[in-house]
Amino acid sequence: MAISEDDVREIFRGPEHGDGGGLFDNVDDNVDWIVEGTHPPAGHYRSKHDVISAPFAMLAKVQPHGARLIVEHVLVDDDEAMVEFRSLAAANNGFRFDNHYCWVANLAVSYSSL
Repeated sequence: MAISEDDVREIFRGPEHGDGGGLFDNVDDNVDWIVEGTHPPAGHYRSKHDVISAPFAMLAKVQPHGARLIVEHVLVDDDEAMVEFRSLAAANNGFRFDNHYCWVANLAVSYSSL
């Protein structure tokens, strides 16, 4: 099923306003999710439960107020999307914890919730 840039931006609408839970409404329970890097949350996760309980749980400990994910660029091709976004957040100690990310996904799912 082909998706549009508008579909992808809709998925990130909640996280852009600080509601990260909305993103996971659109993640399959059997997701294959890789977090690149050498930091503690980096790893290969094979379910939505693992993603939420590992890297996102770690981030919640250092970002007690969550993060806003601001979409900067979206590229779509049929049912695949690449989203470049930045996060705006503060760590427990009050210092800024802003980052840039690239999310690549196969979105071969039904968008009945959009």
